[in-house]
Amino acid sequence: MEKLLVIFGGLSPEHDVSCLSAASVIEHLDLNIFEVKCVGITREGEWLLTEATGKEIKSGAWKKRTNNIPVFLSTNRCRKGLYRWDDARNPIYVPDCLLPILHGEYGEDGSIQGLFKYADIPYIGPEIMSSAAAIDKAITKRLVKGLGLMQADYLEFKYGERHIEAQCKDIANYFEDRYPIFVKPANAGSSIGVSKVNDVSEIMNAVCEAYKHHDKLVVEEGISGREIEVAILDRGDGELIASGIGEIINDDKFYSFDEKYKDSIRTKVRIAEDLSDEQVHEIQEQAKTVFRALECKGLSRVDFFYTDEGEICFNEINTMPGFTEHSMYPKLIMDKGISYTDMITALVDNAIK
Repeated sequence: MEKLLVIFGGLSPEHDVSCLSAASVIEHLDLNIFEVKCVGITREGEWLLTEATGKEIKSGAWKKRTNNIPVFLSTNRCRKGLYRWDDARNPIYVPDCLLPILHGEYGEDGSIQGLFKYADIPYIGPEIMSSAAAIDKAITKRLVKGLGLMQADYLEFKYGERHIEAQCKDIANYFEDRYPIFVKPANAGSSIGVSKVNDVSEIMNAVCEAYKHHDKLVVEEGISGREIEVAILDRGDGELIASGIGEIINDDKFYSFDEKYKDSIRTKVRIAEDLSDEQVHEIQEQAKTVFRALECKGLSRVDFFYTDEGEICFNEINTMPGFTEHSMYPKLIMDKGISYTDMITALVDNAIK
């Protein structure tokens, strides 16, 4: 039986999303195959070994359990595993594989992947370089440009390089009347800190909001079209499984954080069945191209726009997509005939090869 350690929570603004995803994953693990332990990382950064149920993790009640144990992951390769802070003589648990259900900063940016690498324990998801590059929208866009794939026209800025007023003026001059535009933190997910800007008067507030979340931002021209997504599952055999095409149907035309994880009334996700086989194949191939170019591993969700003119426009890649009940990734994989449980099993098998 494989020993699996699920890690959730974390320091990023996506802490709650991580808990929702982890609860869903835990409820679908095959306990005939895996011995499962869970570590929750509090918003303050404390690691707690917890026996919380999926329901407790989802609600946040896990933090109040009196039998939680403060622990740390050893980086001493001669003493691998999870240790208690109050008694580090022997490991409390030595996992065969780590499953980090962590989103955003410190979870998808290569930080915790570096810890896992140093600890010499296999883990699910991409390695350090891939994680760091994929979470940075500016770096990803430079790479995609080199691949020759279509994407929205954009600018990138860094806090402190020039006065914010000057950056806002550059944005206004560059995009002129091409509204709406979107101002995004370069290193945040789940639409956190993203603003839709409809005219020049809204640029300053949008830039200031983005800089609250990261010291670099990207500004993108709005694309008129459908928001579509492809789930990639890497079983480690050299072949990538690309799902059918998922589509986001949103009355507001902007898939915000609340709509991704809280509001299922205005926003719906579905399998796009009206695209031709050729169109589906091309979208899948572009998703695989981005996945391979970033040297990703295990899983990713690749997002595109399908424009009104029938063009495929790359949007972004998520190396640890959401696994909540509303999330597109598990829905798309299950639509391929792969159960949620088999999907997680395949990811673990790939990680420990």
